[in-house]
Amino acid sequence: MTVCRDDRGKIFYLYTKTGDENPNIKPYGQVALQKEEVLHIPGLGFDGLVGYSPIAMARNAVGMTMACEEYGASFFANGASPSGVLEHPGVLKDPAKVRDSWNAVYRGTGNAHKVAVLEEGMKYQQIGIPPEEAQFLETRKFQLDEIARLYRIPPHMIGDLEKSSFNNIEQQSMEFVKYTLDPWVIRWEQAMQKALFLPEEKKQYFLKFNVNGLMRGDYESRMTGYSIGRQNGWLSANDIREMEDMNPVSDEEGGNLYLVNGSMTKLKDAGAFARREIRMKHKFWKWVTNEAPDSFGSERTLYLDGQISDETWWGDEVTPKAFKEELNAGSGDITLWINSPGGDCFAAAQIYNMLMDYPGNVTVKIDGLAASAASVIAMAGTKVCMSPVAMLMIHNPATLAYGDQAEMEKTIGMLSEVKESIINAYEIKSGLARTKIRT
Repeated sequence: MTVCRDDRGKIFYLYTKTGDENPNIKPYGQVALQKEEVLHIPGLGFDGLVGYSPIAMARNAVGMTMACEEYGASFFANGASPSGVLEHPGVLKDPAKVRDSWNAVYRGTGNAHKVAVLEEGMKYQQIGIPPEEAQFLETRKFQLDEIARLYRIPPHMIGDLEKSSFNNIEQQSMEFVKYTLDPWVIRWEQAMQKALFLPEEKKQYFLKFNVNGLMRGDYESRMTGYSIGRQNGWLSANDIREMEDMNPVSDEEGGNLYLVNGSMTKLKDAGAFARREIRMKHKFWKWVTNEAPDSFGSERTLYLDGQISDETWWGDEVTPKAFKEELNAGSGDITLWINSPGGDCFAAAQIYNMLMDYPGNVTVKIDGLAASAASVIAMAGTKVCMSPVAMLMIHNPATLAYGDQAEMEKTIGMLSEVKESIINAYEIKSGLARTKIRT
């Protein structure tokens, strides 16, 4: 087939039919085909019409390879023994007969390394290179590598494992797909996109060859990639199973669930989503209040878990300073989940005052234990809700003291004042008389 341009510069093709290899074209001889009738995928070229043949561009390398092959065949046909000269001290009447008899006995691979018997002072002198100097094998190997480079083929794909290892063969195979096949794949995609789609269809559809199968890698590499995708939330179990040709699992078993590594969330939000889902499912605060559950769309959620202290010792205490930062980090209504054994009553008083002064509504929800000082903080809620298995413990304030009688009496007086202060929080919230609360 010949690619041509007419007088207007439009491309057309001249196809010459000499046999029945193409039944779609009936007449013999040259047939002119329009551009729309031919899927033309050009290779490397400079005129935009016809690509150059790699064999034509590398004819010297190919010719040298063929010459080496012919020489090698002839070399080994002679038993890998170059030609030589038979010397005779006298005059031979029939030298052709001597030559033929010598070749019949010693020439050929089947006669190699036979012991020659020379008579009448004859001598054999080799005039070619010896077998150990036959370096044409290296030359031939070089030419094979040269042709592999011409077609951008990795050496191991033509059986040359000299510089290949278990570690680099996979990488070489991937580079073959990326740097050898991909340019041609792109040419095919672009040519078919241009030829097969209407202008309006090109806005909606596109062609793409799937070469993922050639890039699969070994089992360990695939599992490592799947693990990264699974942990970072962009692959589900069924996505991975589909790529491994495995049957999907049901939604109940988590087949289409996308997981996110908790280490990639903000510290204050860690676990908040899961806790919210549990709350929305069980709604256990309704067991106490009989009120409709709050909307969680705009509310913030805070957690008071652990010992209440004026300063941190072990890193997991709830301090007024830390709680203030969390409380003032946003605005709007809040839900405060409490699960604490209590602690310092003065630190709890600070947190209580913060919640009482907070402009938004505060919904306190006790899902475990609100004991001692934590029960005081719970009284700051606009609404207080408890799980039926949660506990609220109130007791008289206590402390440790040492010293003389005066110090003991001073400590007793301080505990009495703290008790009266705490009663204020219970009285405001419950509406009960102080005398009843005091007992």
